[in-house]
Amino acid sequence: MLQVRMTERMALKMDLSLECESMGKGNLTLNQQLTISFPEGFRVMDEAERSKLNVLGKGPGECITDPERHVVMSFGWKAVGLAALLLSAKDAAGKAESDICKAMSGYGYHLGGFLSREVGGEKAEGFAFDYEAQGIRMYAESFVVKHGKVFYYLHVYTREALKDENVKLWTELLAEAVWA
Repeated sequence: MLQVRMTERMALKMDLSLECESMGKGNLTLNQQLTISFPEGFRVMDEAERSKLNVLGKGPGECITDPERHVVMSFGWKAVGLAALLLSAKDAAGKAESDICKAMSGYGYHLGGFLSREVGGEKAEGFAFDYEAQGIRMYAESFVVKHGKVFYYLHVYTREALKDENVKLWTELLAEAVWA
């Protein structure tokens, strides 16, 4: 059973709720607004693991992984300022692609194209890309959904060889998400 210790102050600061059952099934609730359920085999990554990945950038968020499936999924959010209220999820996804392209220029980054997915009934805008890590070709998708005055950033990273099964799982996980 996964045990999470968090002070009340930390929980309020992060605005994050974690619920995990003994078999690995669980939920992440982000910003008290978006609940994502994950299947057996996944576990929430601890802070030390997350810090090695550099996938959340600045701001609150969480990562889950299933080492057997060779997949990592990260979820973050950021409240938008006054100027950003005019930005759409598509605008934010374009900016994210530009940032990721620059950051991954030394890893054989290749844009696979822009696409949309459903996140709990809302349209998310994003893109697919591939890159190389430690000699292994990787596949990733990055999405942004705007909900009220908050952008939610959703990412999946998997081995290229396992892309089909993990993208199917990812698509289902996003579609079954629930907004408060």
